[in-house]
Amino acid sequence: MSLEPQRNTEEHTLLTSRIIGCAIKVSNRLGIGFLEKVYENSLAIEPRKEKLTVRQHTVKVLYEGIVAGDYTVDQSSMEQLSLN
Repeated sequence: MSLEPQRNTEEHTLLTSRIIGCAIKVSNRLGIGFLEKVYENSLAIEPRKEKLTVRQHTVKVLYEGIVAGDYTVDQSSMEQLSLN
């Protein structure tokens, strides 16, 4: 995995703020007590309402060059941030 330098810190900060706002809205509306999948699904709905592109994707995890398994990244937004 390589980390690319951030090209636009202001844009990144704005995107992060919008995503955090969506997470807070979901948390406030649902409260506590649901299984993780309910929150995960809600966190896929709320950003789309805010015109953010989100998706789940799976990556291969390697151990010493051998595939050890798959890992599903909970959500990524605009291909810039990963939320776990």
